[in-house]
Amino acid sequence: MHGASHGDKDFLEYEDTRITFAETWALTCRFASALQNEVGIKQGDRVAIAMRNYPEWCISYMAIVALGAVVVPLNSWWKEEELHYGLTDCGAKTVSVDAKRLSYLLPMKEGLGLTLILAREDGDGADYRYESLLEGEPDVTMPMAAIQPDDDLCVIYTSGATGRPKGVILTHRGCISTILSWALFAAALKEARGGVSMFGDDPAILLGIPLFHVTGSHSIFLLSLVVGRKIVMTYRWDPDKAIDLINQEKITNFVGVPSQSYEMAQKVGSRAVPTLVDIGSGGAKRPPEHVRLLTDKFPAARPSSGYGLSETNAVGCVISLDDYQARPDSTGKVVPPITDLKIVSDDDQLTDVPVGEVGEDGRRSPANFRGYLNMPEATAEAICPAASA
Repeated sequence: MHGASHGDKDFLEYEDTRITFAETWALTCRFASALQNEVGIKQGDRVAIAMRNYPEWCISYMAIVALGAVVVPLNSWWKEEELHYGLTDCGAKTVSVDAKRLSYLLPMKEGLGLTLILAREDGDGADYRYESLLEGEPDVTMPMAAIQPDDDLCVIYTSGATGRPKGVILTHRGCISTILSWALFAAALKEARGGVSMFGDDPAILLGIPLFHVTGSHSIFLLSLVVGRKIVMTYRWDPDKAIDLINQEKITNFVGVPSQSYEMAQKVGSRAVPTLVDIGSGGAKRPPEHVRLLTDKFPAARPSSGYGLSETNAVGCVISLDDYQARPDSTGKVVPPITDLKIVSDDDQLTDVPVGEVGEDGRRSPANFRGYLNMPEATAEAICPAASA
C-alpha cells in the first residue's frame, strides 16, 4: 500500500508498457481479489510464479503476498525436471506463468493438479488468462488478511550448486526488516552527503537480473516500491542496449552481478552516461580492478557492492562511495541496525574467532530465514540455537 503513495510516477516499464505506482496498486488489488474469489486462493496457500521478468511478475508477487498466501518465485531458467521438483517440494497448486513456462508445465499439469494462469503471452492449455482476471470493476479494494509478522512470506530456491535446490522460507518480519534497514541506510548516506541521495533526484533502476533471486525481488523490486524508484525491465541482458536504456530512461541506479557492469564498461565507448549515479553489484565479489575501471568509464557514478544471502533476505554488508574506492577488496560494513555479523567458531556457542583466523560467517538478525523447506537437518545445521537467543 505504501507504494501507492508515489501516485502517478512511473513504476514498472517494459518495452511499450508503462505502469505508475497508483496503477500498480490498483492492478494488484484487482488481481488479489480475482485470486481469492475466482481461483480460490486462501491465506497460507503456496502460489508459484514461473515467468521471465515482466510487470505481471511483480503484480502477481504483491497480490499473492497481500492475501496472506506464500509466494514461490521459481527459477525461470528451470525446465521440466527442475520445475517438477520445485512444485512437488513446495506443494504449490496455482502458478502464474508465461508461454515458455506454460509449455514446460502442461505435461505435468494433471499429475500435480496445477491451476495455471497465463500472463501477457499467447498459449493454449492455461486455466485462466491474467488479463481476463483483471476485467470487471476497476476500483477494487484489497481483500483483508490478518497477516502476522512471523507468517511465511515466500519460499526462495537456492541455486542447488551443492545438491538439490533448497527452499528458503522467508517471513514478513524478515523481509520488512530488510527493506526498512536499507531505506534507513540510504537516508543516513543522504544526510552524510549533504542531501545527495544514492538513488538520485528522480530515481530509476535498470532490472537486468532475474526477479526470482532475492537481489532482484528485494534490493531492486521491493526497495524501489518503498523509495519511489522506477524499474525499467529488459527482455534479456545486452550491455549495449543497457547503456542505451540508461540514457533513454535517465536511469540513476544499476545493480547486477559483477560481469554485467564490467561488460557495460567494455561497451560504453565514447558515450556519456550522465544520469547514472550508482553501479551496484551483488551475487559475487567484484574484482578490485573493476572498481577502478568503472570509476574511469562512468565518472558521474560511484561503484558499490552488497553482500547478502537468500537466507538473510539479501541483507548483510554494503560498501560504497569513498570507502569502496579506498578498499575495493573489502566486503564493507554491516548494514545497520538489524544485523549482527561476526566471524565465529564452528560450534553452538558462536565464539569469536581471533583476527586473522578462518571461521564461520555467523549472523543474528530478524532478517534471517525461518528454515529450509522439508529439510530439518539442513535447517538445524544452518541455524544455531545461540544465534536465536
